This record gives sequence, C-alpha cells and structure tokens, in this order.
Amino acid sequence: MEKRNKEASALRTFFGEQWNYLLGLIQERQRFDDSTVEQKQQLTEAVEHIVDIVDSRIRGVGRYRNKLRCSVRDLLFYVQNMIDELPEALELDNNSYIDEPLINSIFSSSNELKILLSQSEEICNFIQPSVLDESSHIYALLFSIMEQKTIFGNEIRAELIQRDIPQTAIHFHEHKIVAPTLNEHDLRSSLKRILFESAVASIRSNMVKLRHSQVQDEKQLSTLHPEQNINNPEVYLKLLVEQLSMPASVIALQSNTINVSKMGILLPKESGQSSNKLQLYELAMEGNYSQVVTLIKFKWGEWLR
Repeated sequence: MEKRNKEASALRTFFGEQWNYLLGLIQERQRFDDSTVEQKQQLTEAVEHIVDIVDSRIRGVGRYRNKLRCSVRDLLFYVQNMIDELPEALELDNNSYIDEPLINSIFSSSNELKILLSQSEEICNFIQPSVLDESSHIYALLFSIMEQKTIFGNEIRAELIQRDIPQTAIHFHEHKIVAPTLNEHDLRSSLKRILFESAVASIRSNMVKLRHSQVQDEKQLSTLHPEQNINNPEVYLKLLVEQLSMPASVIALQSNTINVSKMGILLPKESGQSSNKLQLYELAMEGNYSQVVTLIKFKWGEWLR
C-alpha cells in the first residue's frame, strides 16, 4: 500500500509539472496572440512578404491571409524563442583573446580579431564619427563556420606517450560581422529578421522541389484530381501552411557545450587537461549545423584606430 501511495504521489507530481509547463506555453501563446495593433500589422506584413517570396498567385485564394495567419504567427513565435535562448552580448576588449575562452578558440590570434573588427565593411559604413564618440558601444552579430576533422596526434596515457591517436580538430573560419547597431534590442530584432528570411527562403526552396517533383510527369499531372494538383492554388496554399507549421525542419538553433584544448583538439567533458569550455549556439539550415552565432559588443574607438 505504501509503495502504491508513493507511486501515485510521484505521478501527481509529474503530471502537475507537465500541467504547469503546458500552462506556461499557453500563456506565452496568448501573450503573443493578444498583440497590439502594431504587432497585428507586422503579422499581416509578414504574411504578404511570404506570399511575395513564395508565389504571389496565392492571393487568388479566398481568405488567404486568414489561412496563413496562424502558421506565420507560429513561425515568428518559433524564431523569437530561438533568439531568446541566446545570452547577452559578449563584450570585446583588448584582453578578450586572453580572457574569453570562446574568442580564444574562434580566432587564431588577437590580431585576427582586430583585423576583423577594424576592417569590417559593415562596421565602417555604420560608424558616424559626428554622432558617435570613441567610448560608444557597437553591437553586432558574429558568424563563424565551425568544422571538425579527424587527425592523428600524440596523447599522454598512463604517463606514456601514445602516437597516432585519432583526434577531432575543431576549426573556426569565415568570420563575418553582420548587422551593427547601437543597442542589443535592435541587434536581436535584426537577427530575428535574418532568421525569418532564411526560413522563408528554405520553405520557398522546398515548395519549388514539391512542385517540380509533381510536374515532372505531365501525363500523371493531368490525371490528378484538382484537390491533389499542386498547380491548384488551394492545394499549393495548403502545402505552404504545412511547411510553415514545421519551422524546425528548415531552421534551428542548438546549444552545445564542448571542451577544446589550446591546440584546437576536442576533449572529453571529463578530461583533466587544460582547455577552453565553450558554450556554442549553432544555427542549422535544413538540418546542417555549421554557423556559430555570437552576439558581441565593443567600444569602436578601441578597435578602429
């Protein structure tokens, strides 16, 4: 009897936690639904933008805006949640290469970081010396491509040097500064727009593939019922709604913690070696993780002299 009571109590606790989690999601959704006039206008603009990008013939379908509204809102909500996961902007200064494990691992030297910031065309075009003094902070997105490859190196095991041990080398390259601005709120808004545009572009690509796969056999296409023919705007709109309702299949943000040695070798989490512990946020487009995104801020006068 006592065992059953404990099991029942555990189940009540579990379902209670799940219910609270569900309520939280509902409240978040309601907060998003109970939008201002401005937000409703932004949603309408997002719907129209998607129609422009994907296929403007959708406008021939009655009440197309209403049919798209929920799935587009879900996409915006999904993208916003991705951005909310990102930590505050990382401040860069002359000591960042030494003090910040992430910067130490992403860049090969402090000079590489300085060259990136001082020669960034986006930053140079953004700066207005008449408006900004040298102590003003600039916020920006730092994108880097991370690659892993297997190499063979030496390891010390049981105080003996073992040779030709397979190791995973981590390499960051193609660093890019994007969307400089004067505050973090605007920076996150820029990232939201970038991710939204990327998702829409991927969805458009998927829709083109779907249409192409069906129209390859024109004879088969002519025999299809109108409710199955992708050239029917109603059918096309329905497929688009399905695509918009699965945003994780086209874009995702994965948080990943790794240990990397000073030589750029991936180490086990329990390794006792000196290493940089990195919290990475990797963007995936259609399942392929490659771009690491970092929010940064810096005083432009320290880097652009």
